[in-house]
Amino acid sequence: MRVMIYNSVKNMMNFESRSSKQIHPIYKILLSRKVRKKTTIMTDNEFTIVIDTNAPVVSSGKILISASPEKVLAILKDIPKWQDWRADIEYVKLIEQADNSVGTGTRFEWKANGLKYQSKIHTSSNHSFGWTGKTIGAFAIHNWSVDPNGQRTEVKVSESLSGFAINLMRRKMNRELPDLINKDLMELKYRCEK
Repeated sequence: MRVMIYNSVKNMMNFESRSSKQIHPIYKILLSRKVRKKTTIMTDNEFTIVIDTNAPVVSSGKILISASPEKVLAILKDIPKWQDWRADIEYVKLIEQADNSVGTGTRFEWKANGLKYQSKIHTSSNHSFGWTGKTIGAFAIHNWSVDPNGQRTEVKVSESLSGFAINLMRRKMNRELPDLINKDLMELKYRCEK
């Protein structure tokens, strides 16, 4: 959602171009890939809000990480530190959270690639973490599932996007969202295994 919405909205509204950042190594890997894998969209009952499988844009991905489920969830739930490991995030701040604690109902604001997002955590458990988010013409549901898999942890993520901007850019976003999800998974893996 992040990069593609910014780029598409910028082009539609003829915004001035921003200075480009140095390309992160994970972006280079993802940009060189042409293969797309289909994975199952998570719709289980563990989430308070499930992915909208009827949304114009829906995608998911999964990865195995050599770290405990507790460590992976701790990194995912440490929202104020997202910009330390997620290359496209410019800033993150919790809203009305004096102690930086994160749980169901926590609201946060973040900026990535020039767009601000207003988000709210809808699920925060020992195996699941999910939030909703909105920005110019778009609404997202983003769900993460973390489960032990032998000595490693299997992480699954699903995202659905809807709204007028999404409808206008459906084809492009259906092509780009799988790469963005894979980028998020690779960045999480790199951070967890560091």
